[in-house]
Amino acid sequence: MPYRSNMECLLAITNIRSCQTLRNQLKQLELYDENYKCTKLNSKQIGIPVKDFIVKHSSIIYMNKSLYSIGDITFSLEKRSNITTKIKPAPGEILKKSIVELLTEKNLWDNFLNDEIPKSWEKYDDLIVFDGKCFSHPLWEQLGDSLWKTISSSLKVNRVALKNRIQTDGFRTPNVTLVWGVSAWVNYVDNEIKYGWDVERNMFSAGNAPERHRLGSLDCRDEVVVDLFAGIGYFTLPFLVHAKAEMVHACEWNPNAVCPANIADRVNLGLIPTSRNSWPIACAALKSSGGTLHIHENVSELLHMSVVFCELQDRTRERFDCEGGSENTCLECLSIIETLPVYINDDSKVLTKEFFSDPSLVHKQCDSFTMVRDRLFAQFSEEPISWKKLEWKVWALHVCHSVSAILQEVREGQMSWKVSVLNIHHVKSYAPHVNHMVLDLHCSPVHM
Repeated sequence: MPYRSNMECLLAITNIRSCQTLRNQLKQLELYDENYKCTKLNSKQIGIPVKDFIVKHSSIIYMNKSLYSIGDITFSLEKRSNITTKIKPAPGEILKKSIVELLTEKNLWDNFLNDEIPKSWEKYDDLIVFDGKCFSHPLWEQLGDSLWKTISSSLKVNRVALKNRIQTDGFRTPNVTLVWGVSAWVNYVDNEIKYGWDVERNMFSAGNAPERHRLGSLDCRDEVVVDLFAGIGYFTLPFLVHAKAEMVHACEWNPNAVCPANIADRVNLGLIPTSRNSWPIACAALKSSGGTLHIHENVSELLHMSVVFCELQDRTRERFDCEGGSENTCLECLSIIETLPVYINDDSKVLTKEFFSDPSLVHKQCDSFTMVRDRLFAQFSEEPISWKKLEWKVWALHVCHSVSAILQEVREGQMSWKVSVLNIHHVKSYAPHVNHMVLDLHCSPVHM
């Protein structure tokens, strides 16, 4: 094992004759600090690295000055610098070494197998989840259970699972198989919330942690929240525990699920690659006085490859030459948006095309877009939204416009709705040039 010097450590100093006995006793009491190496101080003394709380342990007897004892062995305690510390190998290195040794022992090792030894994984409790592409060559089958035993021992876990692409059943059902161990149930603590689920049956995305934490930081006191696609509750629970929502309706994603109408101050649509088929349900769930939508979607960074969906009223479809539910490349959608007049705060018109290209307008940094029927308003403030990429702005415009049209369709009796972009958040990179985004929209009726 490699080492590194110039570190400071607390040492139990004793004579060379008593060193081994003292170290064994310290190990039994879990007071020996294995991160450091024993140090020979001179021809008669050895310094044994110990943990800082050693003096509080009931088995350690204080004698006088800096002298202590365990049984009949005495030692002194002293902080010393330039102590050599052990550099522990990374878990991936430990795993690879143990697997290569196993294959070599069975006369099965071949260099091409390097590509199938995992370098990263997910860990929940004592269960490791590897990508299903690992260990896919038939040669691995010759190892039988010895492979999983070796992995469990190397990574200090009791269970191993393989994860393939999610099932194409329309519900993003996981495709995980437990290959070693007894139960697929795991527990996981995130932001002081303990989640429990069956990895073979339920989805959990550790990469969504920033969004879970963000929603938990909101002030939802006295609010009713609807969480669509609730799953195991990794958005539902932060709303309840941290955001202090008065009530959360957790709606599961299946044909028999029921979503309440006219009840929500806030609706979360935590589904990717898109939740657009449920936008009408979310709009119907909002209170008649309006509320906030948190819309998740995968958004492409490549303008010419982006797909944007429009869900517009008949009169709007005719104007935009865009059938509801059809796909339009982002360039086409951008040209459509460029024809929309934008009204800045003082209600003076400016073409959207000018808004995108005029440096003076870009410098102002648009704080939000507001759609009222077919009028698009651009708003500015001292704390602007960070758009970062043009594709994000185009996507936000389309979602804003689509939701405005949907609200007018599903909320009969209220002829017009104001839909404003509050925030846009980047959750994580989903794939090359594809980002998992969340758009916060505020929706309120306009009585004209």
